[in-house]
Amino acid sequence: MSNTPKQMKKDNPSKRGNPLIRWVKNNRWNFLALFLCAVLFFCFYFYAQSGKEDISATEGHSSYSEYELATVLSVTEDTTEPSEIFEGKYTGNQSLMVKINSGQYKGMTMSAISYLGALYGTRLSEGDPVVVSIFTTDQEVNSITVYEFNRTFHIMLILAGFVAITVIIGRKKGLQSLLGLAFTVLCLIFVLIPLLMKGFPTLITTFFVCVYVAVVSFIFIAGVTKKSACAMLGTFAGLALAVLFGLLAQWLVKVDGMRMGEYVDALLQLKQKGTPIQLSGLLIGGMIISTLGAVMDVAMSISSSMQELTSVNSSLTRKDLWRSGMNIGRDMIGTMTNTLILAFVGSSFLMVLYIYSLGVPVYELLSSTLVATEVVHGIASSIGVIVSVPLTVWIGTFFYTHKN
Repeated sequence: MSNTPKQMKKDNPSKRGNPLIRWVKNNRWNFLALFLCAVLFFCFYFYAQSGKEDISATEGHSSYSEYELATVLSVTEDTTEPSEIFEGKYTGNQSLMVKINSGQYKGMTMSAISYLGALYGTRLSEGDPVVVSIFTTDQEVNSITVYEFNRTFHIMLILAGFVAITVIIGRKKGLQSLLGLAFTVLCLIFVLIPLLMKGFPTLITTFFVCVYVAVVSFIFIAGVTKKSACAMLGTFAGLALAVLFGLLAQWLVKVDGMRMGEYVDALLQLKQKGTPIQLSGLLIGGMIISTLGAVMDVAMSISSSMQELTSVNSSLTRKDLWRSGMNIGRDMIGTMTNTLILAFVGSSFLMVLYIYSLGVPVYELLSSTLVATEVVHGIASSIGVIVSVPLTVWIGTFFYTHKN
């Protein structure tokens, strides 16, 4: 006598037990993977942060500057006026009374001056939050100037809006993506940069930290599954080929991270003072970071699409799956490559406008270091996106089907 549906439901062992316990058991591999990734993160974090000298900026100096929070109590004198040359921007200076809100002078009311120009300063009024620079000589305040309008609260408000919109629209996936983003920022700031400052090889360190970030992000989004594994391998392969192409392009045009712009001078001064940072790998290292998100996006999208194809039609052969995956990937190449190139042009838009205004010949333009580094940066990143498509599709044909 066969069991009734009611009896089968009653006897089904998968329905027994606490739902929370079942959920933990179903996700035990995800927890294990994230635990191992967390252990690895803290190992690198404590190593990267070790050996730092905790020396106060004021120790051993008779003259020094401190940056503190303050609030404008009143504007005692205002000589600013709008300038037609600078498109209505105010220029001049303001004399202020400010209340110090942090540091050793907290609670004190002091006079300060704010300088305004076309490229710096903000016209202030009563109640505005500011950051002031307090210049001290022989333990006495020499002068106080306004460093900038305090934008901390406003930036936090913008970030809160971003988080809210991402969670409201993306829901669970949106929250998972935010966790991945937060982890990425932590790795870059508290692991990658300190390791580079310790003298670790710039290119290799950046590459493996980015791969590690990609692995953790995919686990956050999709867990330990075929889909995430396929995307991980596709991302790794795409980044690796992008690095190889970038090194080749860098060698051909004879540029490297030592000639990337104004901040290199400051880093060279740090290097002369004993910081063992390796500057020559910064060009390709920066390319890896900037292209990581796009390559991850392409790899995960293709992996997810191929999984859906095989779930709808499990009889697909590897050849059919390859053809379908490449059709999907080719559509993505056009938009993603265009996005990367426009992003690089946008970030260097002032340079583009300036060079255009000079009316230089094409050969002079293409021979300049600035243009050469941007070309290597942009093209190598686009190569990473393009090659990640066939690599991820090829990997997916083995993950999602065993048929010839």
